[in-house]
Amino acid sequence: MEQMFFPVTQKKASQTGVERSSAANKNAIFPTQLRDLRREKGVSQDELSKILGVSKSTLGLWETGDTLPDARSLHDLAVYYGVSADYLLGGSGIKTANPEIQAICKYTGLSEESINVLLDSKSLADSLNTMLQYRSFSYLLLAITQFGKMLTAASIYENVPNTSGDDDDSRPAEVMLYVMENNAPDDIRHAMNVYNHSIIVLKTLREGQSLLSGGEFGASIDEIISPSDIYESNANKNLTLLLEDVASDATLQGLIFTGKVK
Repeated sequence: MEQMFFPVTQKKASQTGVERSSAANKNAIFPTQLRDLRREKGVSQDELSKILGVSKSTLGLWETGDTLPDARSLHDLAVYYGVSADYLLGGSGIKTANPEIQAICKYTGLSEESINVLLDSKSLADSLNTMLQYRSFSYLLLAITQFGKMLTAASIYENVPNTSGDDDDSRPAEVMLYVMENNAPDDIRHAMNVYNHSIIVLKTLREGQSLLSGGEFGASIDEIISPSDIYESNANKNLTLLLEDVASDATLQGLIFTGKVK
């Protein structure tokens, strides 16, 4: 069942006939965010209710999804937690109320945490600015990200209950079905698709190897190489290319500085 953002209030349930569940309401995104924000702030319900000028029971009902705060209370919550009203209302995944950081996040696609890291460290920002001039750096970042996703996919593949026994051909479909039924996010689904494709490629290579060697080669290729190994090798290759680019550029700058190259 898909997680709803706002809980179903008693009023909405009586007006629309929509089923109302206390457990589903508490698990809704809005009251869950309120609980998480309060815990991140390190305050109790009693302390926060006094700050906001509401009763502890009212605050408790907001956090369990039994009732919803009014517009004034929403404003006060956003100001106290230092988040945008859009974030509280589900209109944005960006917490900060700072309009400049909001604009940077929207324009670059970077997370608020990433932007803050760059703002907190000028040397890191300068280094990143230098590295981004190398195409090999972009390739390396993509390769490392893919490698991480393959490790996640490998962990899922190994830990999904195996009901197919020794039937290697049906295992990828079994794992993918498990991923779909458990509402995995799109990036996990994509990683599993790529992982399963890699398994098929390795199986094809194994069969070709067996034909060429007459079945006497020893360990098969998919016993030596895993899908994750393929992406790790690609990341290492791109790291080598980046280091070569940096070394070449650094050497050239030294030659220019000493007048050997003009």
